[in-house]
Amino acid sequence: MLLCLTAPENRNTIALLDELEQLRAYLNYFQPPICSIRLLVPASDHKTLAVMIDLEMRVTPVKQSEDLTRIPKSAGEQPDKDLQAIAATALACDADCIVTDVGKWFPWAEEFEKTGILLTSPDFLLRYAEIFVRGHDLPWAFAYKVWFEPWMAFYQMAEEWTFAPGLQFLKVCQAKKASSDSVEIGRSLIYNRLDQLCFTRDRLLFYEMQQAAARRVQWKRQRFSAEIAYYLNFYYLLLYGAFDHAAVLVNSLLNLGVDPKRASARNPEFLKLLNTRAPTRTRGARLNFGGYQPTKSARERGAEQ
Repeated sequence: MLLCLTAPENRNTIALLDELEQLRAYLNYFQPPICSIRLLVPASDHKTLAVMIDLEMRVTPVKQSEDLTRIPKSAGEQPDKDLQAIAATALACDADCIVTDVGKWFPWAEEFEKTGILLTSPDFLLRYAEIFVRGHDLPWAFAYKVWFEPWMAFYQMAEEWTFAPGLQFLKVCQAKKASSDSVEIGRSLIYNRLDQLCFTRDRLLFYEMQQAAARRVQWKRQRFSAEIAYYLNFYYLLLYGAFDHAAVLVNSLLNLGVDPKRASARNPEFLKLLNTRAPTRTRGARLNFGGYQPTKSARERGAEQ
């Protein structure tokens, strides 16, 4: 990670870097090393280097590169010499990402991505590090700092907010004296399928990182397309299966009488009976299961989120 900070003394930035240092200490425990996270700082950035030394954080000074031949063409045409220099330096030292607080650079993020470099703010630093180490089979979350944690139950502890709505719903089912079969179906949906979705999501994000690295070093034969295709296909199976799993749960809770092996999110028999039993809920089901397409683009929806 190449740091390019105008205000390295910022308390929020220091707190994020301190969190990252705890993960780096954990990684240093393993011998031989499993993976590592390097913090790089341009040798000319004396301010950031001084702050890192005061905080006793291990950083590596790197020489600023003047080779502009590989930087994004549109960035190379810009009058901002600092932007050109940081792009050239990142490529020269093979940095996965540039962490910066220079807001005016972020519109060039897509251009940097084409060369295999993530241009991001300090706020995304920890999430990026989590994905990196999880891809090396080290379960780690800054919200749940536990060494030597197995994958079993990791996501339930590390991403409590992801599982909270489902667990609350399961609690209501138990309070309403739902059948043991219904409770077990709900438990399996929350603890098993959702957990596997989180794991597969992180594997996809990790191989997206590897794909960017391959693009950065200009590999021709290894582009990680097979790995991404494998996990993406499995992710789709889990995701669509989750909708059907939810349909089986609803079928059981409402006693619709559909054969559990035939109950699915788009099964006409299931939807017809659901409409009879709970018509207001069926309208939502049609939007979710019936191929409803929002009019806004994915980027617009992402920006709103």
